[in-house]
Amino acid sequence: MTYEYDSKILIIDSNENDITILQGMLEDRYAVEFADVAEICEKRIRDMVPDVVILDPVMKNLDLKAACELVRELNASVYLVFLSTLTTLHDTIGAYELGADDFIGKPYCPVEIDAKLKIQIENKKIYFQLLEQKDLATGVAQSALESAGELGVIIRFMENVGLCTSYDDLGISLIQSCEAYRVNPVIQIRGHRGSLNFRCANDSVESFLLEKSGDKGHFVESNNKLIVNNPSISVLLRGMPAASDSHYGRIKDNLTIMLNAADARIKSLGLEIQIEEERDLGLSDTIRDARSSLAKVLGDFHDYDVAVMEKIIGFKDQFENILLGLSLDAEQEDELMDYLDEFIREIKGNSRLKENIEARFKTLISNLDGLKFIG
Repeated sequence: MTYEYDSKILIIDSNENDITILQGMLEDRYAVEFADVAEICEKRIRDMVPDVVILDPVMKNLDLKAACELVRELNASVYLVFLSTLTTLHDTIGAYELGADDFIGKPYCPVEIDAKLKIQIENKKIYFQLLEQKDLATGVAQSALESAGELGVIIRFMENVGLCTSYDDLGISLIQSCEAYRVNPVIQIRGHRGSLNFRCANDSVESFLLEKSGDKGHFVESNNKLIVNNPSISVLLRGMPAASDSHYGRIKDNLTIMLNAADARIKSLGLEIQIEEERDLGLSDTIRDARSSLAKVLGDFHDYDVAVMEKIIGFKDQFENILLGLSLDAEQEDELMDYLDEFIREIKGNSRLKENIEARFKTLISNLDGLKFIG
């Protein structure tokens, strides 16, 4: 069994012999002081705040009730022992009514007092150890619960970060995760088109601070504030707990994990947006080129149609002149002219096919114009 050797014991007794005996017996194991007159009792009690008080209730001029109340006020767990020549039942009851924990009559056995003090001090030591263990266990359990909750915040963010399809989605998701730690975040995302700020204006002090804070390192710490910097994102947390608080370190570590994931997603989002923009630009160019080509084909087709008709009409006129020089009879001329007229009618009869082709070309060009407009 071990003992609490630094327990403080105050002896309040005017009997010099009692003081000598008790002090000599206890001072090698405990811090012992004494008050041998009533006038210095209050000062001794206040200066020492004793764990054990051995008190003679009949000390001259001692305000017994006030002394008992003072030692209890300063140390609620004090072990208060009355050591008195008054040993009647009435005296014993009176001592307990004044708050005494034990009553020992004079003459006393020093060994008895020593044994009782050892037991009381050891019991108190065990009691406080149990309290300490209880507080520790409660703290561990509370910390485990908090850590589990904080881990859940990280897991939910990791699940959401891959689903974010824009910088806005990512910024909102990170704000919600930070607020789960009961801090107020300001976020700056540096995308491929420039910086986007969340919870602050673009021309604000916070925006400028986040823009420049990366030069000062990964963490920038100040009173109740913390800035965490990654290449593509910076976060200012306001309302942080004190740096000595365990919550501070956990928030710092957890945010680092989330920002690493956010930084990777920002880079992948930038690539995705760039690819989409380049695809839209390429599609727009392709549509423009296709429309131009189709319009040119339609124009060429119309020009070709006009040229063909002109050639046919010219051929007819020329053919009529040739017939005049062939010295054919009227019947032969009529037969050849009828054949030529029939040939021309057949060609002109294909005008519906030409109109259908033109209509389809125009519809295709119109559709391409629509695609270009949407892009």
